[in-house]
Amino acid sequence: AVPVALATPLDRLPLQLGTWVIEPLPVSADDAPAEWSGADSQILRRYQGGDGRSATLGIWYFEAQRQDHEIVSSKVGPLHRGATTHVITLGDGSTLTTNVVRSNKNLGIFWYELDGVPEASQHAAKLRSLWTALVSRRSNGAVIMLRSSVEARSDADVLRALDDLAGQVHAALARLWRHAQPAGTAPDNVRQSDRHE
Repeated sequence: AVPVALATPLDRLPLQLGTWVIEPLPVSADDAPAEWSGADSQILRRYQGGDGRSATLGIWYFEAQRQDHEIVSSKVGPLHRGATTHVITLGDGSTLTTNVVRSNKNLGIFWYELDGVPEASQHAAKLRSLWTALVSRRSNGAVIMLRSSVEARSDADVLRALDDLAGQVHAALARLWRHAQPAGTAPDNVRQSDRHE
């Protein structure tokens, strides 16, 4: 598969996503899951919602997958076994299927995006990766995880907040996917203003 770089780096993700605004304090790398430590690029951020709630956002992007450099590997098996499927209804009426996980005092949701197409199931993500590699020689993709504390709040309350942030993140990532190009090539469809933003 041909490596596919993002024309817009992950760290150019908006500092404000809907009512969620980035917090200035950095997120420790120790808080990041180890399942996707081999990603080609990643960001870890903490956003605060309009109600004062904080949530951690992690995105791990793989330009191309290969053996021992995969989004879906044996490392994610335990994570999926402890997860439940959760469907988010987005503002335009479409849906985003995610996985809900809980650890210690945190509730989290995560999903994959393979060449811009979201998947929640590890098997579906694996199959889509194989299919796009065969058809278009692209196996790029990302995993997105959001986490928030459930202290003094119900799981349902936290999940509603994460649903809102997930929709904002998914929409923001769509622009990055549209501009994804094989490594070493300039994106023809990127405006000059995009190149210098």
